[in-house]
Amino acid sequence: MTIIAKLPYIKVIREVKSVKKIEWEDQRMICLFEEKITTAFREFPLEEVIDLSHRKIGEESGFLFIHTNHGVYSYTLKTSPEYFINAFKTLKNS
Repeated sequence: MTIIAKLPYIKVIREVKSVKKIEWEDQRMICLFEEKITTAFREFPLEEVIDLSHRKIGEESGFLFIHTNHGVYSYTLKTSPEYFINAFKTLKNS
């Protein structure tokens, strides 16, 4: 299976220790294949994905929303998802 497009996203991890709170960003990848979209812990078959949308927040960051038959899933971005969304729409419409 060939990856058509990749998009980096971040997951903010928070741990509460007995004395302090630790917070860091874990860099992960969303991958578009011919039959599915995958993230670090989820897999979305393309027949279940209705649409992808983006909400920009500030200059550099934003959210990618994956709209499926089962709900909407959001992912925090630090880069533009325009290429990824266009690749998805081209694949979905073909």
